[in-house]
Amino acid sequence: MNFEDSLQEYENIGILKKNTFLDELEQICNKYPDKYAVIDTFEKISYKKLYCEISKYAKGLKNKGVNKGDKVLLQMKNGIRYVEILFAVMKIGASPVLLLQEHRNYEVTRIGRAVEASALIVEKNEIENVDYDNLIEQSVKDISSLKLVIAEENVTNSIDRKIATFDEIKDEEMQENYCEYRDVAVFLLSGGTTGTPKIIPKLHETYIYNAKAAAKKCEFSCETTYMAVLSASHDLALANPGVLGTLLSGGTVVFPQTAAFDDAFEAIEKYKVTATCIVPALATVWVNAVELYDNDLSSLKQIIIGASKLDYDLGKKIIEKFDVCLQQGYGLGEGVTCFTDLNDNEEVAIRTQGKPISEYDEIKIVNSKYTEVAQGEEGELIEKGPYTFGGYYENEQLNSELFTEDGFFKTGDKAKKDSSGNIIILGRVREQINRAGENVLPDEVETYLRKISGIKEASVFGMLDERLGEKTVACIVVEHSVDKKEIYIKLREMGIATYKFPDEIHYLSKLPYKNIGKIDKELLKTQIEQETSYEKSTIN
Repeated sequence: MNFEDSLQEYENIGILKKNTFLDELEQICNKYPDKYAVIDTFEKISYKKLYCEISKYAKGLKNKGVNKGDKVLLQMKNGIRYVEILFAVMKIGASPVLLLQEHRNYEVTRIGRAVEASALIVEKNEIENVDYDNLIEQSVKDISSLKLVIAEENVTNSIDRKIATFDEIKDEEMQENYCEYRDVAVFLLSGGTTGTPKIIPKLHETYIYNAKAAAKKCEFSCETTYMAVLSASHDLALANPGVLGTLLSGGTVVFPQTAAFDDAFEAIEKYKVTATCIVPALATVWVNAVELYDNDLSSLKQIIIGASKLDYDLGKKIIEKFDVCLQQGYGLGEGVTCFTDLNDNEEVAIRTQGKPISEYDEIKIVNSKYTEVAQGEEGELIEKGPYTFGGYYENEQLNSELFTEDGFFKTGDKAKKDSSGNIIILGRVREQINRAGENVLPDEVETYLRKISGIKEASVFGMLDERLGEKTVACIVVEHSVDKKEIYIKLREMGIATYKFPDEIHYLSKLPYKNIGKIDKELLKTQIEQETSYEKSTIN
C-alpha cells in the first residue's frame, strides 16, 4: 500500500479528519476568543487577536509574492511572532521550513537550495551571536529561487530591494485560507550534517492528528499552561504535544525570555505554568539550580522529558525536587511518538519510553531479517501509523531503503519491549562500534562513564582505526581531576568487559550540543581528526 492509499484508508475510518491547522485554530479561537493563547516576555495575546494577526501577516506575505506551494525558510526565536508567522505561512498554502537558530550560512544555503525556497524569514538572536547581515546576503546570493527576505529593522545590507521588515508586511486581514488538508503544513529537519539534507514533510491532517493525540496522551486541556523552553522548530517542542498540541486544546503557551533556568523558573511562578518539556541535559541544570532559587514552582505538575537517554538517578531527582509527574517520551519527526502514562509508577516513567500515542500506531521489534523477535529481546524498532511520513522530500535514493515490504518505517533505533508493552530505547542500531569483531554500544559505555565520581558528562563514538577496524573514543567533562587509570579501574570494578573500555579518552571543558539536547558527535569527531588541543590519553 502506497502513502496516498494509506492516507485514504485512515480518512475512510475517520482517523484523519481532512482538516487544516487553520480550520482547527479557527474553531478554538471562536470557542475561547478572549482567553490568552500565547504569552512571551513582551506581551500577551488572546486567541481572537492571534487569529487577527495571523491573517494580517498572511495578507502581507501574499502581497509580497509568497503563494500557495511555496517553501518559506523560517529561522525565528520562540515568541508570539513565531506563532503568528508560522500560521500565516500555512494560511497562504505555503510551507514553513523550520530552520534552527544554530544554523549558519552553510546549512541555510543547503536547505534553501534543496527545497527551492522562495522566501527567508529571519529574526536576530543575540544569544547565538550570528552575523545576520552576512547570512541574509549569502542566502540571497546562493539560493537562486529566493525572492523575498523578511527581517527585523536593524538588519541592513546592500540588497534591500529584497528585504522587508515584519511591520512592513502587515496588511488588512485575509479571510481566505488557501491551504488544503493534504498540503505540507511544515517541513521538519532530521538529524545528520552530511549529504543531501533529510527534510521531513508533515501534512496538515496527519500532523494535526499527531499533535492532538499527543495532547490527549499527556492530558492537555484548556486548563493547561505549557511553557515552551525548547525551540519550537523541533518536533518535540512543536507538536508532541508542544505549542500546537496546547493551542489545539485551548490552553496557553508561555515562552520564557531564554531557556536559562532562572528565566524559566520566573515564568513558571509568574504565569502559573502547569506543564513543560525539557531534555536530560537541561534537566540536569534545573535539578542543580532549583534549591538555589526561591521561586514558587508549585503550579508545575508535569515535566515531559525526551530526545535523549534519561539516567535513572536524574529521573528520581526530577520527581523529588520538583514534586511533579514525570512523563518520558520517544519520538521521530518521521513518525511514531510514545509517552509513558501520567498514572504510571516511577519505575516505568524513568526506565521506559512508554507506548504509542495512538491505538492505530503499529510497532514491531525485529531482527536483521525484519522478523519480529520475542518480548524482551532486543532489535530494531520499525513502525507505521496515521501520522508516519511517506518519505523525505526529494530523496528517492534514501526513501527506497526506508520502508519494509509491508510498509513499516525502519527507525534505526535499537529497542525492546517490557512485559507491559512499554518501549525501551537502547541506542542506535547503526551506532554500534565494531571493535575488533566485538560490538560496542556507545550509549552503554556512556552510562558506565557517568557512574564514575567526577565525570559530569560523557559522549562515546567510534572512529576508524587500522589495527582495530573501529576504535572506541570517549569525550568527557569532569568536575575534578579524574586520572585515566582511575577510570579504567572503576570500569573493571563494575565488571565491564575490557573490549568496551574507551581506546581513547579526551578531556573537554564542555560538550557541543545540537538540536534539542543531543550531543553533536560529528563535530567532536571532526575536532579530534583535526588534532585539536584536547588532552588525550590512549590505552596501551
